[in-house]
Amino acid sequence: MEKNFQKTRKGPCLARCLYIVILVSLMFPSCSRLELTEQGQYLLQTDWEKRTEGISIPSSYQVILDGKVHSFGQGQADLPELFPGTYPYLAHNLASGFNIEAGIAKQHIENGQLIPMPEWLFSATGELQYANESNLEATAVMQQQVRQLTIILEPEGGSASNISLIQAQLSGIASAWNLQGNVPSGSPGIVPLAFKKQADGTWKAVVRILGVQGGEQMISGTLSFDQGVPEDVSMESDMTELLADANTDKHIPLELKAKVETQTAAGFKVSIKDWVKQSASGQAW
Repeated sequence: MEKNFQKTRKGPCLARCLYIVILVSLMFPSCSRLELTEQGQYLLQTDWEKRTEGISIPSSYQVILDGKVHSFGQGQADLPELFPGTYPYLAHNLASGFNIEAGIAKQHIENGQLIPMPEWLFSATGELQYANESNLEATAVMQQQVRQLTIILEPEGGSASNISLIQAQLSGIASAWNLQGNVPSGSPGIVPLAFKKQADGTWKAVVRILGVQGGEQMISGTLSFDQGVPEDVSMESDMTELLADANTDKHIPLELKAKVETQTAAGFKVSIKDWVKQSASGQAW
């Protein structure tokens, strides 16, 4: 009797066990079919070769990747592990004179004008193709985003030697730069031109700009003379054509030189003429 009872209980137990095994097999495929996706890794090299002579490689930079900001010193960047996929990145240094947010570098403003001498800003963009269980390398070619612009005025005429001060400004200058799209952003700004008299009698102003923006770039200002004789005279010059390519090859300094015709007659307006444009890989000022 006891033996028959054990046989009766064995059937239902076996059925329940088979049901559990089948259920588990449906929920979890066999190990031979299970594909585990592992993260990959990237080593990012940085190339700073295209920069104005005399500029040092920044001591640190940042890489924005997968919505996170990662900071690195000079040299290569050991980027974080990520799952397979395509990830855009933005690399840039932190340069004094700029606020960088959401990929937009905004130049600081003082007294309603762009500061004339911000630090050197570099950036690079690209995409990284992360793969399963891989160790890959890529190179970020850092692009100089600030250009050195030198403007030299050579006074001529009877009052040339009596000039005591040249106050001027340059309009139509980019006030911000979209580092991801590599284009100007925001509204055009004005940069002051602090002209200083040189030993050869010329007057020179040096500024650093992100580039030009808008349809027109103009120099406007005033010439003052010793003891106010003659009275202050205004000057103006259209620089649009001369600065047409200012947004490219920013590592090459740009120098513009012109003659300024002065007269002693009252009411005469200064004439700036014979502009000469020179682009050369010169020393950073």
